Amino acid sequence: MTDIKEVPNNLDALASTDEYKKVDDTFTVKQLEKYLTDNEIEYLSADNKPELIWRYMDAQGLLDADEPVTPTDDMPAPVEPPVEPPVEPTSRFQRRFDKRSQQTAHKPATKAVLNRVSVHNVGSFNVLEPSTTTLMLAGKVTNIEIVAGKSKAKVIANIEQFNKTRGKILKII
Repeated sequence: MTDIKEVPNNLDALASTDEYKKVDDTFTVKQLEKYLTDNEIEYLSADNKPELIWRYMDAQGLLDADEPVTPTDDMPAPVEPPVEPPVEPTSRFQRRFDKRSQQTAHKPATKAVLNRVSVHNVGSFNVLEPSTTTLMLAGKVTNIEIVAGKSKAKVIANIEQFNKTRGKILKII
């Protein structure tokens, strides 16, 4: 490996050049670090992006050159952000529904459901069952799905304990 070169103090002047701007727009910090590592050019772990760009430009011989910067075979292609299609304006309800659909669509595979307990909350406020972290909405019937690692007896005991301390507002169906 080569010796670590001293970074000059005039990086601000270098940042105003076209070559610097092209490298800055083209490559990420990770790509610059990979290039420097692959070509056995030493850099400091404390080097920020301007210093990494200077080391890249020095290795490429671009500090005094007027030729444009293009990625080499050693360098990975720059990462381009994905282009999303324009979204049509929708109602507030539709946006909330779409957001929830997207959240559930990206969840990892769920565990196998072993048992279900249906509970009717006849109270006037929402209740959280702590073992499965299921929210039982006021005035609604909720199906609590018990997955591996949870006990149906523990869920039923939690509901009974809640009924003893808060009044009989949860009915197991």
